[in-house]
Amino acid sequence: MHELIGAIDGRYTFRSAKLFGDGALGSRGAALIDDYSDKPGSRGFLIRPEEDWEPLIRQYYENVRLPFAGRG
Repeated sequence: MHELIGAIDGRYTFRSAKLFGDGALGSRGAALIDDYSDKPGSRGFLIRPEEDWEPLIRQYYENVRLPFAGRG
């Protein structure tokens, strides 16, 4: 990622990214440990497999700010 900072004649800087891990609670897409109380058998979903997250985050960690928001 560091090659993007100051790229394109020094006018483009990429310093932050937002990664989405799961869906929203309202649509029952948020990944839960237990089933939704009003939808037995459904626990939502992760957008990427769990094992993909650590290397993905490490790729951005050095040069890019990754805000984190946990809900629930």
